[in-house]
Amino acid sequence: NQVDILLAEVCPGTENPEECVENLPAFWTKIAMVLWPGYYAPEATWMCAQEGLCGAPATRTITCDECNEGLKATIDQILSEEFMAGIIDALSGEGFCGMDEDPE
Repeated sequence: NQVDILLAEVCPGTENPEECVENLPAFWTKIAMVLWPGYYAPEATWMCAQEGLCGAPATRTITCDECNEGLKATIDQILSEEFMAGIIDALSGEGFCGMDEDPE
C-alpha cells in the first residue's frame, strides 16, 4: 500500500526515521483525503467525464487494457512538473496546511 512504500522509501533518509515511521501514516492519510478526491474528481477537465476525451459519460464500456492504460496515464500526469507544482501549491494553502490550527 502507499503508506508502506512511503515508510520504506522516505523515512530511512530523514533526520529521525523513528519519528517519521510514527507520524507519516497519519500525515499521509490526511494528504490522501485531500489529494485523491481532488485529482480523481469526475467533473475535472482531465477526467473522462467530459465529451471528447473518452466519449460521452456512460456511452460505452471500456476494456481492462483501456482501464489500465487510463490509470497509468493519470499517474504519468500527476507526476508531471505542471501537476506537481499545482499539488504543492494547493496543499501549501488553505486546502491543506490551513486546515489545522497548528500547521507545523
